Amino acid sequence: PRRQTILGHRVPDWWTERLREQGLYRKVLNATGVVRFEDPDGKAWPRLVAPVRAGSELLGTVWVIEGDEAIGADAEQALLEAARIAALHLLRHQATDDLDRRERANLLSALLEGRRPAAEAARVLAVDADRPCAVVAFRLRLDDEVELSAKRARAVDLISVYCEGFRRHAACSWSGDTVYALLPSLDGPTAARVGTLAREIAAHAAGALGVTMAAGV
Repeated sequence: PRRQTILGHRVPDWWTERLREQGLYRKVLNATGVVRFEDPDGKAWPRLVAPVRAGSELLGTVWVIEGDEAIGADAEQALLEAARIAALHLLRHQATDDLDRRERANLLSALLEGRRPAAEAARVLAVDADRPCAVVAFRLRLDDEVELSAKRARAVDLISVYCEGFRRHAACSWSGDTVYALLPSLDGPTAARVGTLAREIAAHAAGALGVTMAAGV
């Protein structure tokens, strides 16, 4: 699984399914310390997994694979410290790079839910309210709440990058298992490409994240 993950740039589906069946994702989500995983089939070496947290929010995980010698308690402590340092770096990155995106996401949610008037939202989002726009909804087909929580943030990042490249003032938000993207200032040719964009994003998410998406424009 380690080689396939590195060479394929994503965790293989069969390995993800095995970890889910054995409850590893749920254990990591609820863990305050290191979680140990041993493959009952003996096809993979034992692993230690440390959750990377900011308060109650799971930012990611750090994995260590056991070699020829068993991993001791000192290694578990080092792994916890590495996870703590990783959390600081991730939070610093989010604070500096994602603040504007988060503000736009909150405003878009309020707009779609009818809590903010369109004219006011358009002004704050720097969107021309007199030009056509589109909203694309991407539903993540994930039944497991733990996996949804872990992969939704990566899906939002992927969708945001695609949409901001398509329309500079695009905004993305999410609710439950669905990510919404607002694509503003569309003319005839760009409007005609929205469906193609949605298909490209869904295909990339399937390959890069192992997530199947249904998209509606």
